[in-house]
Formats: sequence, C-alpha cells, structure tokens
Amino acid sequence: MTTKEQVKAAYGDPLNTSFTDSGHEIWKYEFVKTKANGTNFIPYYGAFVQGQHGKAKTLNIIFKDGVVWHHMLSDSDVQTHSGLVN
Repeated sequence: MTTKEQVKAAYGDPLNTSFTDSGHEIWKYEFVKTKANGTNFIPYYGAFVQGQHGKAKTLNIIFKDGVVWHHMLSDSDVQTHSGLVN
C-alpha cells in the first residue's frame, strides 16, 4: 500500500494531475532519456539535420483514499529534430 507521500518522495512532483469521473486523483509522470544522433557531428550536414533519439516512459497513477489504487507504465521510442531542415 503505497501512499501519495511515498510516491512524491520517490518521483517528485507529478507533471500533471487530474481526476476521474468518480473523483479519484490521477498523477502523471514522464521520464525521457535521449542521445544525440551521430549525424549531428558531420560538418555542414549536421547543421541541417540536428536531432536526438531515445526512450520515453509515462507513468499514470490513480489514487483512492490517498493510496495507489491502479497504475500504468508505458514506454515508446522518441525522436526529435531541430536542425534547419525538419
């Protein structure tokens, strides 16, 4: 039985909070870890195709009476582009 205080101590403040139709509180966390693409370091070419790739994990926690009632963890691949050509 994990409490809100224990979740907050482990993960910090949630990215987002909301409520279900029945009044249960939902906390959302996102964890992203990325690395620079190798093409970023190619002279001239890298200026046009800057980007990163990695993994993103999303944790949704539903509390009932201040205790974790349900949780869902999902992960996905992420890729960002920020060069002159997106």
